[in-house]
Amino acid sequence: MVPAPANCAVRSPASSAKPKESPPLADFHSELKPLPAPSERGDGCKVYIETYGCQMNVYDTQAIGGLLERDGFVSARDFFEADVVLLNTCSVRELAEHKIISRVGEIRRQRRNADLPAVTIGICGCMAERLGPELRKGANRVDLVVGVDSYDKLPGMLLELETRNGTRRHRVATGHRSDAHYVAPPESYPVNNSHLVTIHKGCDYKCTYCIVPYTRGPQSEKSPDDIMAEIRMLVDAGGEEVTLLGQNVTAYNWRGGLDFAALLEQVATIEGLRRIRFLTGHPRDMHPHTMDAIGALEKVCPWLHLPIQAGSNRILKRMKRLYKREEYLQMVRYARRVIPDVTFSTDIIVGFPGETEEDFQATLEVIREVKYDQIFSFKYSERPGVPAAKLADDVPLEVKKRRLAEVIALQEEIWSGMARELVGKTFRGIVEGPARHQDGFWRVRTANNRKFVVDGSDHAPGLKIGDAVSSVITGCRNTTFLTGP
Repeated sequence: MVPAPANCAVRSPASSAKPKESPPLADFHSELKPLPAPSERGDGCKVYIETYGCQMNVYDTQAIGGLLERDGFVSARDFFEADVVLLNTCSVRELAEHKIISRVGEIRRQRRNADLPAVTIGICGCMAERLGPELRKGANRVDLVVGVDSYDKLPGMLLELETRNGTRRHRVATGHRSDAHYVAPPESYPVNNSHLVTIHKGCDYKCTYCIVPYTRGPQSEKSPDDIMAEIRMLVDAGGEEVTLLGQNVTAYNWRGGLDFAALLEQVATIEGLRRIRFLTGHPRDMHPHTMDAIGALEKVCPWLHLPIQAGSNRILKRMKRLYKREEYLQMVRYARRVIPDVTFSTDIIVGFPGETEEDFQATLEVIREVKYDQIFSFKYSERPGVPAAKLADDVPLEVKKRRLAEVIALQEEIWSGMARELVGKTFRGIVEGPARHQDGFWRVRTANNRKFVVDGSDHAPGLKIGDAVSSVITGCRNTTFLTGP
């Protein structure tokens, strides 16, 4: 999945198999037991949450914030004023876990230097699920550990700690539950930005390098009725765009009868909703009829993030990706025929065990043929317990670094050529917010996920988030286009 910015601090608190039974939706709207008034529980305890990893974690943080606010906890501006600090974590790569452990020590050190009392620190999310009680050990041990399917237990766990009645057993909550589908409150989202909506969790594929099936559990769908209700809440609150999230959204299959294409068709009927994005999909599940639906539905944005991971069939087989390079490229060609203005992004791993120079060159050939708008590329990082951990990590680190640099350089070369060809074209998009480094300028995103900046003085007075604007492309800096009147 496309990663969110690291250290993103969030201040809100058709199958022949037997159809799945519909689990109850464990959110704070309906299924949780009635709770006492907030003043009788959280009593204003301040919580600060930092989010690491993908958009699924961003959504989960917003859901955690909603659960805590319902119980009387309030959000803190930073960890200095907090009574509780929660780190919502990622386990996809080893480096991410090391950063989290270091962050725990850093928070405690900075508070000591500011003469502040000790703070309760908890680790949530994928890292909590993978390591569990181990996070309660060592110099940077934490006070509580809460996995991805246990967020509804978090208010009670914090209350146990705050009243000093907690036990070691109460401080760790992990394990997967099919009923744990959370809903983030609409007020947690910025109006007229892209609102995240999870449609399922977990993954049933077992790619040999991937920790996600172990940290997120097996695939479990949120019901179409609940998805539609959540999106209608967002639209009622002023939202106009949603991003449907899941480890593999294109594998969505409710009770063996309603697949992802049919879900898109349902969501597109919601009045007031203007744009639908989604990520991430698995190439094996990007069926022709799904691409037909994307191309036919005006509200669905023509951007596909489809991780290929490697361009060599031999490596794809070792990764257990369940498709061949030729099938992937055939899918790309079909998408270009049926989805107007479609763009692509992807993930690539270099240095997977056994990757030869010939295998790596096959990956570069795919990059040249597809011409991605964006590539998220990484050196192979072994994760404990996954099947690939049994393979010899036989590609030297220096070779991995060199191959990663080659992927980045090739992508920059290809993208520069694509960007030059777009100079003079008119882009139309939706204002997302002020430009980060240019006063008076605004960030804009097209339907096919290309970014450009506009000078507010060149457009109607009072330009704001959610407005549609058009501008002529004059150049490009990195992956952001520059415009003129």
